[in-house]
Amino acid sequence: MKQISLHILDIAENSVRAGASQIIVILEMDKTSDTLRLEITDNGSGMEKETIDRITDPFFTTRTTRKVGLGLPLLKHHAETTGGSLLLESFPGKGTRVVAMFGLNHVDRQPVGDVAGVLVNLAISSPEIDFILDAKSDKGDYHFSSRETASFFEGVPLSSPEVAEALKEMISENLKEIDIV
Repeated sequence: MKQISLHILDIAENSVRAGASQIIVILEMDKTSDTLRLEITDNGSGMEKETIDRITDPFFTTRTTRKVGLGLPLLKHHAETTGGSLLLESFPGKGTRVVAMFGLNHVDRQPVGDVAGVLVNLAISSPEIDFILDAKSDKGDYHFSSRETASFFEGVPLSSPEVAEALKEMISENLKEIDIV
């Protein structure tokens, strides 16, 4: 995965498969501490301790369709390469929380990528789930909720091409405004 947004997509897709009804993505850029923090929390089915202990092994997966699971191992590698870390907490029946810390200005830190496109595509493909983005930098904060946003369109689905394009543009512009690009 070449962008942090693709890690968001991968983890959010895991959350969808885990039956989450709410997925929260937090992106925080802190120039003072030179960190980029990515946190993804869901209220899905969660995982047992035995699964958590093995989840960053690329040769372990809970899926039956393939024998490897590279998403979390790659995220861990990319975070640690920049001097950062990965924290994973999960409780059966309550959900999962993934926190990746990156060195913000480290030469090996991946670009943030197309967070807006990822969020809009997730919201379109799983309209029953509330995808929330909370972004923060020293230039301000931005909040997006797919459920709150859908209520503004009074019956017009987010999957409508005009609405989807407008949402992507709105999220992108707001992230650029607070320097999360």
